Amino acid sequence: MFIDVRNRQNNEQLIHSIEDEQERNTFAQGLEEVLVNYPRGVGQEEISVKEILKYFANICGVSVQTQPGWFYYIAGENGALWSLTLRADNDEWYTFMASDSFISVERCVPTEKHIIGLWGSAGTGKTPTMHKVFRLLQKNYSKYSVVFESDARYDVKGVFFIGNAKIGVEGQGDPNSRQQNSIAEFASIGCDIIITSSRTFGMTVDAIDRFGGMYKITWEERKYEYNENLHEAINQAQAEDLVQKAEQFAAAI
Repeated sequence: MFIDVRNRQNNEQLIHSIEDEQERNTFAQGLEEVLVNYPRGVGQEEISVKEILKYFANICGVSVQTQPGWFYYIAGENGALWSLTLRADNDEWYTFMASDSFISVERCVPTEKHIIGLWGSAGTGKTPTMHKVFRLLQKNYSKYSVVFESDARYDVKGVFFIGNAKIGVEGQGDPNSRQQNSIAEFASIGCDIIITSSRTFGMTVDAIDRFGGMYKITWEERKYEYNENLHEAINQAQAEDLVQKAEQFAAAI
């Protein structure tokens, strides 16, 4: 569904194409309010555009209040583009977009996208393993972007390319960490594969599960090894396994 905010005639045709009368009237009323209040120069109107997109989503029957979603800004060659992606009550995903000349909504078609989640309790070695995943990808694939790399040990985040597949890697996986926002960000920029870690329950698991409508989720369990002399070898072996899985997924894209 594409709405040109400067072409009222086309939008009226769109409204008339909706068969159900009640749905047509509701949509028409909501669309009129959206167009009347639509901000000009959206690149400088983040709050207004965000509210417009949320309102438009609600008009279309997708509740922003009750479903997880994220709002993302893209500074493209053709100007500013604002995107709101969220899950509807029927578990289908929708993307709402806005620029200075249009707003649109489309259903996200399920694809062969994957999240690989390294799953385990605190202190089992997930973070150093994710660090090794990051370094292996950095070594083997020359096309990449390090989004974040601090002086702190193991704190890494980046985007890599394996062939045509875009891979997002987040080294953090603790509650209240960067992990929750990073997954949403990676999904927003079109990552085909996301590799991250999580605890065994709670918000870090939920942060991954909520994207189950867009991504196939593969959980890789990380168990605690009591022999500290084996930690380095186990971390390396599991990191290589995670990268291999990402390569297999990427080959199918």
